[in-house]
Amino acid sequence: MRTSTIHTSLNRKKSIMGVDARVFATESALIGIFMVLQLWLFLLAIPLLHMLARWAHQRDDQMVEASVRYAREKDAWDPWHHPVIVGRRPKGYGKGLPC
Repeated sequence: MRTSTIHTSLNRKKSIMGVDARVFATESALIGIFMVLQLWLFLLAIPLLHMLARWAHQRDDQMVEASVRYAREKDAWDPWHHPVIVGRRPKGYGKGLPC
């Protein structure tokens, strides 16, 4: 049986400057917006955000994707039990019908 070695970077997600590609694109867009609007003070926050995103990407490279999926599902799925809703049927609903 033939085996080949695979470099570990081929199994990881694509990253640019140590962060996820979407995060890097967002940072670049923010830099452009802040420069056009001449919000120079906010440009100082970009390196801090980049360092935070790089740290998070090193810990878990799928965290951004998981967070986005969770944010999109928040209205569709609720893990909590709601006793007010459970077991509330109109009187006589389903009475005498086979299960």
